[in-house]
Amino acid sequence: MRRFHQIQAYSLGTTQSEEQMFGLDVEVTDGSWSGGCIQYKRLYRSATGESRWNLNRTTNRDQHSLLCLLQQAGFPVFYCFPKFDTESDLRQWTPPPLWTQVWWIPPMDLLVPSPVDDHHHLILDAAGKKWTIHSEEGTPLDLPRTAFDVLETAFVEAVKGQSTLAQLKGRINEFAETSWKNYKDKSPQRDAANEASARNAYFGDLLQGLGVMALGKSHDAPPAITQG
Repeated sequence: MRRFHQIQAYSLGTTQSEEQMFGLDVEVTDGSWSGGCIQYKRLYRSATGESRWNLNRTTNRDQHSLLCLLQQAGFPVFYCFPKFDTESDLRQWTPPPLWTQVWWIPPMDLLVPSPVDDHHHLILDAAGKKWTIHSEEGTPLDLPRTAFDVLETAFVEAVKGQSTLAQLKGRINEFAETSWKNYKDKSPQRDAANEASARNAYFGDLLQGLGVMALGKSHDAPPAITQG
């Protein structure tokens, strides 16, 4: 994207320790930065050759709802479903050919069965032709948008648009606060110290690996991650 569109993208909170330290409460050096999300999902390949990616493996099982909310709000948000499951496979490619070894799917394209806030998984058959999405019974799924150019276009448009990284952070934190309240109301009462600890653990679980990206023009200085 830097070569052809003069924009650059930085991953925020690329390690688990950074995510636990900062969550999504980050600030950047340049207020012109836009934001988006790439949510990476690990591939599990069965003995019969089926490919499986798990969804909503968070405490309140609502990460998919968060991603859909962000996409609906106009932010570029994509699931990243790799076609490889070993490090040796990964090392066969370097960018840009590597981007063709991933399916890039907007979350709202995944019509998950009801209830949405539950464990689900996506299956691609061994022939690589038939997609199904599951909670228990499989539901056929048509996924027309899976190539990297869809993500690339969305990120370029985000940099041209008016949405900012700060607005993305705000939307995510609003969702997380509401999700925590709903979860807390269904949980046993705790004292203040235990509740604060439980809240931090809950936020870390929901936001871990969310894949928040800072998007800017090629001349922008890299974003500095600090506690906000």
